[in-house]
Amino acid sequence: MEEIKRIFWEKIEKQRRPEFFPFLNPGDYVIGKVVYTYKSNFGDPNREEVEVTVIKAIDPEIYKDKLFSLPNNATLTSGLKRENVEIDDYIMVLYDGETQTKRKFPVKLFLVAKMTEEEFEQALKAQPEAKTPKPKIPQPAEDIPQLKTPQVVTETPKPKIPQPEAGPLLKEPPKPVDEQTLRQALELTKDLLDFYESMSVEQLTNSLRSAGVEIPAETLLEHIRSFAEVTNNVVKIKH
Repeated sequence: MEEIKRIFWEKIEKQRRPEFFPFLNPGDYVIGKVVYTYKSNFGDPNREEVEVTVIKAIDPEIYKDKLFSLPNNATLTSGLKRENVEIDDYIMVLYDGETQTKRKFPVKLFLVAKMTEEEFEQALKAQPEAKTPKPKIPQPAEDIPQLKTPQVVTETPKPKIPQPEAGPLLKEPPKPVDEQTLRQALELTKDLLDFYESMSVEQLTNSLRSAGVEIPAETLLEHIRSFAEVTNNVVKIKH
């Protein structure tokens, strides 16, 4: 029965959606073990789902043993693919600051390095053993007055009123886009693809949205076919 419970707990844990790691300043980093991935549209039924990687942090110490999702960023995703990161691998993700594309569009840069589980274990064994400090011998206390135990008053919990279940979210049809917005979207798309070489559809539309250009993914893909191609939800410049 213990093995069955362990398997169930593993399945339950993989349903969690941890917070994103707080990369705030250039030089911020996290080292951790890749434990699972999940699909998310970030609460927007009109967005395409993307794969999000979850790690169990090891360092910095203040985040040790906490679960974090990694940001949905094009350079970070490219780094994970380039390093061929898999479940149970150990990785270090470094926030390397921001740069700009040719059209002055700001992009965040991330660097990724990987160690397999075997490499990580070997590196741990190669570390010099830390000396254990001698424990301090407690000294007898002098005339410590006894404290009265406060009386604890327990309240009767109020019964929970069941809430009606929400129905499934329906995908809304794409909204019409004016010519100026479409032109801006196409110019920014060319600029971003020149810089990144490839982006997922979700990353591309998110980047446009952060630049103040709202355009449905279906409309965008329909108009970029002259200079870009889409394969397995990844957009690339045609050569």
